[in-house]
Amino acid sequence: MDITAGASLHTNATHRVSWDGRDSHGNVVPDDDYELLVEVQIDEHHVQPIASFAFTKGRAPWTSNYPPRPPLNELTITYVPSD
Repeated sequence: MDITAGASLHTNATHRVSWDGRDSHGNVVPDDDYELLVEVQIDEHHVQPIASFAFTKGRAPWTSNYPPRPPLNELTITYVPSD
């Protein structure tokens, strides 16, 4: 499943991106293990993956803090299930 959660970010600052738990066709995805892939755009034609983080979409809310992975200073993933 390929999901786009946010647009390209152009500044070195704190950014917030959210995902509504839906796939690219608008369908709610099942509770399961997923992977967040963080990419940086090198230039107009090249994107480079820099880190990936496993997370579980389930029924309970949670927050995970990940250590710095250059060029990321920090990453916090918060999951809140929708009703």
